[in-house]
Amino acid sequence: MFEMKPELREGEAVFGEYGATVYQVRGKMSSGGSNIRLFLTNQRLILKAGIGPQRTLPIYAISNMREEQIGFHTMACLEFSNGHLEWFTVQNQAQFLQALQSARAQAPEIPEVVPQASLSPATKTTLGSGLIILIIAGCVLVCIVLLIILVGAFLFFVQPH
Repeated sequence: MFEMKPELREGEAVFGEYGATVYQVRGKMSSGGSNIRLFLTNQRLILKAGIGPQRTLPIYAISNMREEQIGFHTMACLEFSNGHLEWFTVQNQAQFLQALQSARAQAPEIPEVVPQASLSPATKTTLGSGLIILIIAGCVLVCIVLLIILVGAFLFFVQPH
């Protein structure tokens, strides 16, 4: 098994490493859980999956933290100063939230892009799924119309004249 190490900045120290799942949440429904390693440092949260680049969230920009029951999970919700939301379930979640609160109190403001508030991935997925459903429904409708035309033509030609 390989070890996932985050890419740290100069002067950055890891306070804790947690197994976590990141979710897309819409209303009281969640979807798309991605298992990651979550590193809490003195400057930011680092989300690292088995493959692909790491994603970072600056701690100083967290404006609110709360736990909320979504479906079967009690999720940690982090709200950023620009309205962006991140939803997690974290191993040792109470310990993680306490450590994050402590780190947040002393986190320096660092030059990093805060994720922009936008349509959540779940909303984008829902819209994309809706488009796919419309395309499939259109194809089915065209097939039904063609079938009706073929059956009508067949019945017309097999009738004795």
